[in-house]
Amino acid sequence: MEPTMTTRALPWTPPIGVQLLPAGRWWDAVRVPVHLGDDALHLLGENTGAVIGDSLGRALWWLIKPGAAVHWDPLPSVKVYGDTAYVEVPSTERTAGPGVHWRVPPTAEHLTGAAALHFALQVASQDAEVARRRGRT
Repeated sequence: MEPTMTTRALPWTPPIGVQLLPAGRWWDAVRVPVHLGDDALHLLGENTGAVIGDSLGRALWWLIKPGAAVHWDPLPSVKVYGDTAYVEVPSTERTAGPGVHWRVPPTAEHLTGAAALHFALQVASQDAEVARRRGRT
């Protein structure tokens, strides 16, 4: 029997269905194309927090502490959304597509460490660039 996920420990309440929620209050969101996101998810392993999958937009969205990515070096195809943005957030029961769903559902420790995520995205980007260059030769 699988444990029932509870969201009572979260500082925010996931919606019923899919709803636009403001970034920058409880979390910022980092949008990553799925080809880099899958690699970063693998690299982070159990060190990842909540991740929203968007099969239609072909992206993954990590939730991180508000303002934690302010000083990140820019990464190609990676965008951070803070207090001027809204993000589509699914209900906790929505763990499969199509559309917006949780790849990694939120728990009490639902935010990914920004430094660990940035490092994983750097590695994934470098690996993708190496693979792209090898394909050209």
